[in-house]
Amino acid sequence: MSDELLKLTAYFGERLRGEHGFVADELLDLFGRAAVSNSVVLRGIGGFGPSHQLRTDRSLSTSED
Repeated sequence: MSDELLKLTAYFGERLRGEHGFVADELLDLFGRAAVSNSVVLRGIGGFGPSHQLRTDRSLSTSED
């Protein structure tokens, strides 16, 4: 292949909101309007967050029950 490719990686909070809803939804809408051929949104199961302490879905699911 001789086509030039570009990879964009963005990290943001799952519940981060933009002007019209969640940022993840807004990005997918933007990619659709721009006719981006492939786009993927992945949800991480763990991270360090702003306090730099390990957080996972296991600790969050307890509070949701």
